[in-house]
Amino acid sequence: MNAQPTTAVVIAAGGLGTRVTGWSLFLPKEFRPVEGRPGLLYVLEESAATGAARAVVVHHPY
Repeated sequence: MNAQPTTAVVIAAGGLGTRVTGWSLFLPKEFRPVEGRPGLLYVLEESAATGAARAVVVHHPY
């Protein structure tokens, strides 16, 4: 039996946002809206468009 390779992506979303502390204390920067949608959503959609079957998001537990 030949197993098909599975494409997975690892998304590093663990920054503390120290350069943008004005708002990062209340909202992690990966969830900051970009054109009305969380920025992380754009990264996930791009990953899916490349054919990635899995996405692992690594984040800081805040």
